[in-house]
Amino acid sequence: MEEDTGASRRIQLSPLIRLAGLLSLLFSTIAVLLLLIGRGMSPQPQIAFQSDRTNDWEIYLVDAGSHIDVRLTFSPGIDYSPAWSPDGTRIAYTGIHNGFFDVYVLDTDMHTVAQVTDDFATNSKPRWFSNNELTYIVEEDFEAEGIVYLLDLRTDMRQQIGMGRSTLLAPIPSPDGNHEVFISHAGPFMDIFVAARDRTWIQNISAHPGHDNYPTWSNDGGWVAFASRRDGNWEIYVVRADGSDLTRVTYDAGDDIAPSWRPN
Repeated sequence: MEEDTGASRRIQLSPLIRLAGLLSLLFSTIAVLLLLIGRGMSPQPQIAFQSDRTNDWEIYLVDAGSHIDVRLTFSPGIDYSPAWSPDGTRIAYTGIHNGFFDVYVLDTDMHTVAQVTDDFATNSKPRWFSNNELTYIVEEDFEAEGIVYLLDLRTDMRQQIGMGRSTLLAPIPSPDGNHEVFISHAGPFMDIFVAARDRTWIQNISAHPGHDNYPTWSNDGGWVAFASRRDGNWEIYVVRADGSDLTRVTYDAGDDIAPSWRPN
């Protein structure tokens, strides 16, 4: 098992970035009230996602009920693959800044960003293991399978725990462990399926002409959020785990993908 230390740098947002964020929030007053003042004020779940609506990928947050969204990152680089911490206060994501792929953590309460990896490898696909630990994949080149590391944010200590980007394609268990959601490309389009863990039943919950991808469970396991191209470009949708009540939650000309539910 490999163990080493990594550098963690807390980045106070520059005045220009803060100004851009302020202007965006001023033009979205209702979104601020719903999404930033307090998640308890919003009766509907909130979903983080990545969008290229401004011609580069940034992280956004949308209220699933009102469909109002707000931009959360304002870097000159690319930010993608958001993942909520279990306590719902921070978002880990991959950022490509100055030509390097690194993992960043956005504190949505303190409005600060911390860079938690800093080397010449490709560090991407962060996922939370606990409120203070996250996993991510390190690739020396794009052809490599990649190494999965576990990083302790309190100590900056990391350890190798596995191999492979292939784990990202594995079925995702529901919060209660009784079901799985996964992608299948058996037909002409990618679709989202939910199945019992013992495979006694399986159901296509997104059947529609057009590709569907990036499934993720809601906190109670009753819903699945995913991205779909059924309306011409990638947008975020939610659907009950039985395939009913399909609802589109983002509406813009760009591509919106990689949803992540905010924990209650």
